[in-house]
Amino acid sequence: MNMRVVLIALLAISFCVVNATLITKNITAQFITADEQVKSLTNQINFSSISLPNSDKNTTIENSQSIPDLLVLDNASAMVIHSLASYWTDPFKECVNPYKCAINYTSGWKDNTSLQISTTNNSEHNWSYIVGKPIDVNPDEQYVFTTHMKLNKYAGGTHILMEGYNQTWGQWYQLGQCPGGISGPLNWSAFSCGITIPEKITKIRPVMNAGWSSQRDQEAVSMFDAFSLERVDNGTLKGPVVSDPNLRIKIVAEGLQSPTAMAFLGPNDFLVAEQNLGTIKRIVNDTILPQPLLRVNVGNEPDWGLLGLAVQKNRTDNKLTYVFVYYTETERAGADHGKALGNRLYRYQLSEDGSKLINPTLLLDLPTAGGAVSYHNGGAILIGPDSNLYVPIGDVNIHRSEAQNYKDSAADGTGGILRITQDGKPVGKGILGNTYPLNLYYAYGIRNSYGIDFDPISGKLWDTENGPEFGDEINLVEPGFNSGWAVVQGTTVMASHGSTQSVNVTFPTSLVNFEGKGTYSGPELTWNLTVGPTALKFLKSEALGKQYANDMFVGSTSGDIFHFNLNKNRDALSLRGLLADKVANDVDETQGLVWGRNFNVITNIEVGPDGYLYVVSNTNGKIYKISAED
Repeated sequence: MNMRVVLIALLAISFCVVNATLITKNITAQFITADEQVKSLTNQINFSSISLPNSDKNTTIENSQSIPDLLVLDNASAMVIHSLASYWTDPFKECVNPYKCAINYTSGWKDNTSLQISTTNNSEHNWSYIVGKPIDVNPDEQYVFTTHMKLNKYAGGTHILMEGYNQTWGQWYQLGQCPGGISGPLNWSAFSCGITIPEKITKIRPVMNAGWSSQRDQEAVSMFDAFSLERVDNGTLKGPVVSDPNLRIKIVAEGLQSPTAMAFLGPNDFLVAEQNLGTIKRIVNDTILPQPLLRVNVGNEPDWGLLGLAVQKNRTDNKLTYVFVYYTETERAGADHGKALGNRLYRYQLSEDGSKLINPTLLLDLPTAGGAVSYHNGGAILIGPDSNLYVPIGDVNIHRSEAQNYKDSAADGTGGILRITQDGKPVGKGILGNTYPLNLYYAYGIRNSYGIDFDPISGKLWDTENGPEFGDEINLVEPGFNSGWAVVQGTTVMASHGSTQSVNVTFPTSLVNFEGKGTYSGPELTWNLTVGPTALKFLKSEALGKQYANDMFVGSTSGDIFHFNLNKNRDALSLRGLLADKVANDVDETQGLVWGRNFNVITNIEVGPDGYLYVVSNTNGKIYKISAED
């Protein structure tokens, strides 16, 4: 196997060949304890002459810094005052405030040297942004990225971000995380992720995102060491696979820019939303039509953009095809986007010739974070069996109201699942109250959700929810359901609203219940270590086989698809063994439920008119069909 190794050796590191088993794993954490470390190396190493393993022959290479495919940091390039070692840059001077950056000479991966980033800042969603040098790449190339971290017990949300440079847009954006947000304590551990370079990406770079402190006035310490990025032959990294050998995976659309959602107009005919371009394209018989049907103003911040899409064909009252679109609308499109104007749900009509979306009607105008970049904007759109629209929205970073279990502030349209008619009206008098926007809530106490669907047998709603680096959930959502945020997440009560310092308990207290109209119930499954659940879809079809009919499929940011059976009463997941307590204490406990792998970040799963599953991969820019066809 021909390989080009790009080795980003942080501080003192011994060179090693990455184990071939890592190559087949996509966004999968591997944990190696400190007891497995080899004997420590000396702190000072002269890298002017280094012996390196070579796939063709062993050789000693002089002046390795001049070799384009090898980037090395040595201990001699130690930081002076607050500047970083030569490979890394600190564009926002965060090593002055609020972080402290230093070389740690007492602890490291396979040696006693690492880069330490610490902070007492305890504001969630505040990360360091320490940037590595860019590396030239080409679309469709495949890499294995490996990194090593150690965290003290106060560190929250630490991860390594991989960014890609889009030559067309002229800017960097997030490709993925490896790992996807870890909270301490954590001993030295290795994490390995497979990366396929998307279209139009010409450079990639790692970013050290040290997290926040989970407890006020306590120092969170994140240590980083031994980064490597290894290019492998195309095909060595496995593409998407499913566990059933009788099923096939076919690409039905590719070359898309960060697709988030799809919706069918008919057989082999669907619309797809591109997140940061703000475009909706039509794909007919696996061919993308040359002109988008719609282009709207969206910014290209991580959680912004065109986020949701749904189609209602041939309404009986007017025979029109409605297309519902949810996006974070901005003053302008692209990098110079200006302020976010709102998280907005519009209804469009499909033109008679099917080439445009026309006659927009604003149905919902929901809050953002104002001038700040907002996270947790939700955006999935579901047309329920009652023909009403169901739309989840998160807490949008900073919003704290009754909907987030804060008793002193009225609900403002964030932090829940909203239900409206297709004309944008409340349904009846409202479940929790009859005043706007409280009368829109079907459920509340939701930090963020990317996936909801109705069970085709019971008619009950289910959702996925994302926790703050712990406590990802799958929930049965009854009318008036309170998911508990920001007092409880997963099986954990927060020490304070939104704080990640927590203690495990069996039942939360001090929740808002809207005079008994709202009811808390615990998750049907909680992941204590985040997997990033996203799309949720019931397979109302026997096309893949009777054994899958009406089962639940859940996508994730890790690229895995989980397959769940429900119990006889359809009010709980059928979980056995270590999962009988409805808690996955580590990712290994749910490995038996992983049905599909290597899809990268999944943002949508739909059932087509043919009864097959269609999977939208945001980072791959592709849509896959899973079928029983040859």
